[in-house]
Amino acid sequence: MIRATLLRGASVCRLYFCAFLFVPCIGMADDDDGPVYFDWGPIASRMEGIDGIVRNQAIGPFYEHGDAPGGDQFFAYRPLYVRYLDAGGRLRREYFWPIAVSKTVDDRHYWRFLLAYYYNWDTTAPNSRSRFMVFPFYYQGRDSKGEKFLAVWPIGGTLREMFWNDKITFVLWPIRIKTEVNESRTSHWVWPIYAKGSGENMERFRVLPFYGRYTRDRVTRKSIMWPFHTSVSYLSPTAEGDGYIMWPLWAHFSYPSEETWMVLPPFFRWTQSDKLTKRHLPFPFIQTGTGEVEKFYVWPLWGTKKMPGNSSWFFLWPLVNRQRIDKPEGVLHRFRIVPIAWKDWTVTRDEDGTEPEVLSSYFKLWPLFSWRKAGDRASFRSLALWPMKNTGPVRRNWEPFWTLYKRNWVEDASESELLWGLYRHRRGPEGYRYLSFFPLFTCQDSGQTEDSSSFSILKGFFGMERHGETRRWQVLYFLRFGGKEKAH
Repeated sequence: MIRATLLRGASVCRLYFCAFLFVPCIGMADDDDGPVYFDWGPIASRMEGIDGIVRNQAIGPFYEHGDAPGGDQFFAYRPLYVRYLDAGGRLRREYFWPIAVSKTVDDRHYWRFLLAYYYNWDTTAPNSRSRFMVFPFYYQGRDSKGEKFLAVWPIGGTLREMFWNDKITFVLWPIRIKTEVNESRTSHWVWPIYAKGSGENMERFRVLPFYGRYTRDRVTRKSIMWPFHTSVSYLSPTAEGDGYIMWPLWAHFSYPSEETWMVLPPFFRWTQSDKLTKRHLPFPFIQTGTGEVEKFYVWPLWGTKKMPGNSSWFFLWPLVNRQRIDKPEGVLHRFRIVPIAWKDWTVTRDEDGTEPEVLSSYFKLWPLFSWRKAGDRASFRSLALWPMKNTGPVRRNWEPFWTLYKRNWVEDASESELLWGLYRHRRGPEGYRYLSFFPLFTCQDSGQTEDSSSFSILKGFFGMERHGETRRWQVLYFLRFGGKEKAH
C-alpha cells in the first residue's frame, strides 16, 4: 500500500514537471510583444505593469523579480530574502525582516542581525571609520582619526565617538569611567555617584545625592540633596536669569522675558512671558495656553493646540487625533482613529484665494483595505493587516502575503489582481483589454493599436488568435490550424 502511494506521488510529480516544461507552449493568450509575456496565475507569470515595471512572479507571493525603466531592481524570495537596488545605486537587503538588514549607500555600508550591528563610513578606504557591536555587551571599531577601540561591557575597554562622547574608558562599569568631549574630560566613580571634570569652559563636580555643580560657558547648574533642591543660572547676555526647584513643594524660574511658578512640580504650573501664557491645573490633566501657542487640554478626554505652522486636536487620547502641518511642498493633514482608521492628505496652500489642490492622499481602514494616491497614480490594497502606515520593509516583505486583492491606476490605465493572479484584469490606453481567470479563461484585445485579439479556454484546450483578418485556432493544446488571410 505504501509503495502504491509512493508511485502515485511520483506520477503526480512527473505530471507537474511536464506541465511546467510546456508552460511557454500552451498559452495562446501569452503575447511576447505585449505587456503579458505569460500568465499562469499564482503559479508563475511575467508581465509588464502599467507602471512600466516588468515583474516575474511565482508561487503566489513567495517569489518576485522586477526591473523598472529608471533602473530600479527588485528581487524577493519571501519571507526569507529581499533585495532592492534603486536607480541611485542604493542597495538594501533584508533577511526575514526584521531579523537582519544590510544597506549600502555610495561608499557607506551597514548591516544588522538582531542586536549585532556593523557600520563602515567608507568601504573604499582601508582605515576608514567603522563600528561593530553586539548591544550591549561587545564593541569594536575605528574612529574617524583611525584609532582602534575595543570594549566588553561591563568588564572594561574603550569606546570612541559613541554615546555622545568622543571617548569613553571604563573598568567594571559603573565603578570606573572616564569620558572625553572635545577638550573636556570627566572622571566617574560608581557612576552616577561621583564625578569630577574640567576643560573647554566646563567644570563639573558631583557627589550624589549630597552636592552637584556643573558649569559650561555661562550656565551653572547646582543640586543639594538631589532631587530636593536643584537650581540653574544663565549669565549669557541673550539668556540671563535663574531658577530653582524645592521638590516636591514648589519651583520658581525668572528670566527677563519670562517667569514661571510651580506648586508640587510638575503638577501645578503658571508661566507668563511676552509671547505666551501657560498653565497646568494640574498636569497632565488640565493644560491651557494663550499667545504664540493656543492650547486647551482636558486630558485624556479632549484637547486642542495651535501654533505657527502646526495645529492639532485629540479626543479620548490616544484613540482619535487630528493634525495640520505646514511643509515646503504643501499642507499635510492627518487624522487617526487608532488603530482602525488612518488618513493623510497633502494639499497646496490657498494663499491667493484659490481652492487647494490635493497633491497626495492615503487612507487605511484596518484591517480591511488601504488606498494611496499621488499625482496621476493610485493604488488599492485589501487586506491591510499592518496597523500603521506601511513602511518600506513591511511593504516589500510582508504586505504581499495578506494582499488578497489589489488594483492600480496610472492616468487612463488600470490593473487588478485577486489571489496573487488567480484573477487578473487590465485596461490600457486606446482600448487595450486583458482578462484572465486562471486556469479557466483568458482573453486579450489590443484595441486600436494592432487590431488583434485572442482567447483561450483551460490554457489552450480551445482557443483562437486573430491578427487583422488572420485567425489561428488551437484545440486540445497541440492541434493548431488556420493562420491564412481570408481572400477578398
